[in-house]
Formats: sequence, structure tokens, C-alpha cells
Amino acid sequence: MKCFSLLAGALLSLSLLVVGCKSSSSVQRTDIPRPAPGFDLEAYKDRVVAHTTQMQTLTAKASVAIQTGGKSISANGTLRMKRNDVIQLSITFLGMEVGRMEFSPQEVLLIDRFNKQYVRAPYAEVNFLQKADLDFNALQALFWNEVFVPGTPNLTTEAMQRFEAKENGDYVLLDLTDAPELLYQFRTVKGNGLLDNTLIRSKKNDDSTEFTCRYGSFTEVEGKTFPTRIHMAVSGLKKGAYSLDLTLSKLNSSADWETHTDVSTKYKERSVNDILKQLMNL
Repeated sequence: MKCFSLLAGALLSLSLLVVGCKSSSSVQRTDIPRPAPGFDLEAYKDRVVAHTTQMQTLTAKASVAIQTGGKSISANGTLRMKRNDVIQLSITFLGMEVGRMEFSPQEVLLIDRFNKQYVRAPYAEVNFLQKADLDFNALQALFWNEVFVPGTPNLTTEAMQRFEAKENGDYVLLDLTDAPELLYQFRTVKGNGLLDNTLIRSKKNDDSTEFTCRYGSFTEVEGKTFPTRIHMAVSGLKKGAYSLDLTLSKLNSSADWETHTDVSTKYKERSVNDILKQLMNL
């Protein structure tokens, strides 16, 4: 199914993150509270750590919009997450699931139900994830709207000392500059410590590839604040820009769902490269 192959390639490319994107897409933001005078940047770092959500599960209906170079796809789906265990994005057409992307701490699983094929690969075998130094913990932070340090499972006060913090109008920029190949920048709202934007880009002057993840339209879920808009984009690639836009609704903390997917023995296993080659030929 051509549309699912596009979806698979887009999600793989976006979740790889060779680095973020200059996107013109507009994401609605909530009103930004004004900070109190005498702003203390070091104390603010502790506030960002304290903001890290402690919800263990989250499910939501999702409207999915994908741009892959000059092609676009719109679909419905479901996002399900269990902290430190799994991230599932299920895509449906006409009420039927046609594809599923599943991240677990050990591997990436991509299921194409229309063509009865799947990809199962550890992170070390997914070159673009390895290049961007993105493992399950980093991907989890992106979907959970959290600041992260590559290679570190949890954001701690000690880890926050690696960030250079600087005020930028109504925001505070947290720059992680000591990673060997990439620059990680997190833009947070000064008034409440919420993460507004994540930027990852190469430190090489000849590499213009960038990845961005932008958040908006926050709501309350079980007393925690969570975005209902998540926009991920990659730019600077030879094949053009890729983007994934999720609009979430009916958010809740239900744990009544299967956290890991069993793949039918009737499905054919493919490699990541097979799927990406298939995408490039569309």
C-alpha cells in the first residue's frame, strides 16, 4: 500500500533524527505566563526537572498528517504510551488498522498490515537513530514532551548542570553543547517550565540537516499538563523535508491495552533498508 509505505518511511526518518527541521507549520500555543522579577536561571533548571511528568501511561486518539518530500498523507490513529516500556502509534483507514509503529527499550517494530510485512530491528541496526544518538529514552522524551540528555534514562538535577541556560524573551533556552557531533537545544516557557520546542542539529558546517519537535495546545491529564499538538520535522535531506503532525484528543491515562504486539507468522519480515528503498522508489 503506497500510502503506508510513505507513512513508514516518514516515521522512520522522523524518529531517526539525523536532526531537526525549519518548518513553516504553525502550532497553536497557550497563553504564556509572565515570570517574576529577579529570574534565577539555576533555580529554573530545578523547575524543569520537577516538571517532568510522572504519568505512567497515556492514550489518545490522533489525527495524523505526514509530509514526505512533495507527498502528503492524512489519517487517523491512536497513540499509546507506557513509561519505560513502549510507545505505539497505530494508523487506521476506514476504521481498520493498516499500520503500527512500536518503540520498546530494545527495538523498533514496524508493521504493515495491508502488505502483511514487518520490520523488527534493535536500535544499533537503525543507522539514522544511531547517528543521531537517539535511543528509546530520547524518543520517549520527545513523545512525552520532556527535556533529555542523550544516553541518560532520566532527567536529573545533576544532568541539568550540563545545560547552558539563557533567557530569550518569554522563553529560556537550554543548550546541551558537550555532545560530540550534535547540538541539542530545548526552548522552555519561562513562566511555567513547559517544553515548547526541541531542536537537534549537526555541529558540522557543511551539514544543514535539522530536526525540530514543536508542542502546543496544552491540556490537563490526571493533574499533569500535556500537549495536544506535536509537530516533528526533518529538513536538509536530499529528498526534501519530512514532517509528522499529531493532533491528540480524548487523552487519558488508561492502562487497559496490550503493550506489546505479537506479529503473525503469516507476515514477512523485511529489513529497515528494504522499507526505505521502497519509500525512495515511490
